[in-house]
Amino acid sequence: MSSSQLNVITTQQGVKENPQYSQQFALGEPCAFEWVYKNYFKKLYNYVYLLTADKALSEDIVQDVFLTILENKEKLVNVSNINSYLYASARNRLVSLWRNQKIKKIHLTKISAIFQRHTEVIPLLEREKVKIVSEAILSLTPRQRLIYVLTREEGWTREKISKTLQVSPFTVKNTMQNALKGIKERVSEYELCE
Repeated sequence: MSSSQLNVITTQQGVKENPQYSQQFALGEPCAFEWVYKNYFKKLYNYVYLLTADKALSEDIVQDVFLTILENKEKLVNVSNINSYLYASARNRLVSLWRNQKIKKIHLTKISAIFQRHTEVIPLLEREKVKIVSEAILSLTPRQRLIYVLTREEGWTREKISKTLQVSPFTVKNTMQNALKGIKERVSEYELCE
């Protein structure tokens, strides 16, 4: 089908709308799509580019509009003005894109704020925990504190501690268990107070 068969009226301003185009395209006329693509792609591109000032984005949006009408051509049967339909489709795609970008920006801002709050709080909490554990260790009996420090901080074995302090390994084990129990109780007291 040629452009004369589509009853297109050409003026000095450009191509005028063919009221029968939508029905012809919806019925699967390939030349109808080719005609509309050739006559509207650049116009839609310029329209979107005026709104975005982004060449790649403008081209993507216009290509998406044409891809969508090609995939859903049967819906064009009721479209009486393809010009208005195409411009509205391009505008709607752009508005949708902006809305999605705004939502993503809001979410990223919220996530950033949460992350920033947590990164500021975590070192504070870690310092606070270290302080609480240190206080708990200081509250142990001298023997519990010594065995705890030798085991946890110096890495000594139970046997080495028992030989050095001249006590049984069983005593070292019980003293260490009591020390850990005392530390846990002190830390849990703090956690209950929070």
